[in-house]
Amino acid sequence: MCFGIGLAMGIPAFFIIKTVTSNITVAVIALGIFAFPGIACGLFTKNGMYLEEYLKLLISFMRQPRVRTYQSKSPMAMILNQIEYSKLKRKLIAAGVDISEFNNTKKVSIIAKLKIKNSKNQKNTLTKEEIQSIKARMERLKKENEEDSSSTQAILPYKTMFPDGTCHIGGQKYSQTVEFYDTNYQLATYEEKDSKFSAWCDILNYFDETIEFQNTYENQVIDKESMIQYVQIDSVDDDFNDVRKEYSDIRVNNLLGGKNGRSVKKYLTFTTEAKNIREARAKLSTVSQEIIRLFGDMKVRSKKLNGEQRLESMYQSLNPFTTQPFLFDWELVKKGYNTKDFIAPASVKFTGKNKFEINNAYGCVTSINILAGELSDGIISDFLDNTEGLASLNFHIKPFDQLKALKYIRGKLSDVQKMKIDEQKKAFQSGYDSDILPESIQIYLEELQGMLEELNSKNERLFEITVTIRNYSMTKNQASLQLETLSRITQKNNCKLISLDYLQEQALASSLPLGYNAVPIVRDLPTSSVAVLYHSLHRRFFNRAAVITDLIKSQKI
Repeated sequence: MCFGIGLAMGIPAFFIIKTVTSNITVAVIALGIFAFPGIACGLFTKNGMYLEEYLKLLISFMRQPRVRTYQSKSPMAMILNQIEYSKLKRKLIAAGVDISEFNNTKKVSIIAKLKIKNSKNQKNTLTKEEIQSIKARMERLKKENEEDSSSTQAILPYKTMFPDGTCHIGGQKYSQTVEFYDTNYQLATYEEKDSKFSAWCDILNYFDETIEFQNTYENQVIDKESMIQYVQIDSVDDDFNDVRKEYSDIRVNNLLGGKNGRSVKKYLTFTTEAKNIREARAKLSTVSQEIIRLFGDMKVRSKKLNGEQRLESMYQSLNPFTTQPFLFDWELVKKGYNTKDFIAPASVKFTGKNKFEINNAYGCVTSINILAGELSDGIISDFLDNTEGLASLNFHIKPFDQLKALKYIRGKLSDVQKMKIDEQKKAFQSGYDSDILPESIQIYLEELQGMLEELNSKNERLFEITVTIRNYSMTKNQASLQLETLSRITQKNNCKLISLDYLQEQALASSLPLGYNAVPIVRDLPTSSVAVLYHSLHRRFFNRAAVITDLIKSQKI
């Protein structure tokens, strides 16, 4: 688009200047001057985004306050506001004041109509100033209870959580979540590893273009005392307590050793569009049952999360380093509480373009650019096991329609073949061997042809993937060291850490296991490259997408 704008500005300038001056040199210079802004716009990239996208985010950020603070709405304060509001309303009714402006419902019950009729017949005992003061106070109370743009609840990007675990994200989007557990790949044979990897590919290929999914790996703080009590073996009045104690110590060491009191939770969240909750529930339930079956074929334990369990997972994500248990009751929701009130952090403060404070912790959300020719799941293990704070990795994955994917790759292949012909013409005109091509074009041709063959004949599909890494630290110094550690880990794995400037609110919301993604940085990867990113798979694969994406970026097609 930017190149087109540049040419649209440069070509008319060329002919106008040529007509006026009759000097071809001046006209060519004018062409370059007028076309340069558009061409520069097309060549500029920052954090995986082109100039127009980056400027849009920057302008939006500049319009906001430099420090953006969100405070949690206290349910108790809302209840007290409602009690005071009701008392003032009854006081106006008793004084015979018309309160129709405070009636929220269009239909008024017969009893309410009688009360209003009787109140009109009563003598007004309030002065005009008192009535205005009471109405102003009622407006403030109503606004405090309804206004949530500055509350931490407003950060949570969903509308309703239902008891069965179905979540209405907004519009026609709904999601459900399946939690899955580890299986021991290190002790498996090569045949078993290949079988399990193929099973992972089957899970990925199960999703069609109507279902987007999110894979989450998250470090969470565990209650050491309760877990120790759970694994310890009680003493018995016999001669084997020494053995029991030794075995209990081994279990405790295995539980806490090397994890710093943290556990890793793994979620697979899938999203679809539906006209209503009934249609969404039917479709998502079918998908969850099939996913659990596919996990069972891998001998991986999994379960579908209900509404309370999904809320607890988000409570852990939004309240880092907390030792307070998650408390929730559906009866309170029926009485007017919002499910967000139970999980929202006390405060969130965005203090810059790429960092924030949440409760008493410091946070930052980043992304990674995959540059490696080979990928290993070791990068995930490094992030989760070798960082001091709490880390959460999220992979938002959107499947391509297979026919569109084939058309997409064929189009890129045609572009590279055109580049090959142009290079051969230049070589022939210069007197060189036309079969000698730049190495980059040869690599592009080989990899595109290989991917096209795999999409046509093998168990491969194409996916758009967005990777986000959320990390929490206890102090500012630890937060800086954490970012340096993340940068070294990505560099060791031939990747690049991307700072999500001006995107922290959206990135924080996208890091929750909801199936919501507002981060615009995407990569195109085939099935095998996506599957290798999953935790516990100890195998390496060549990443054609790293080469192909460089081509796509260079042409901006």
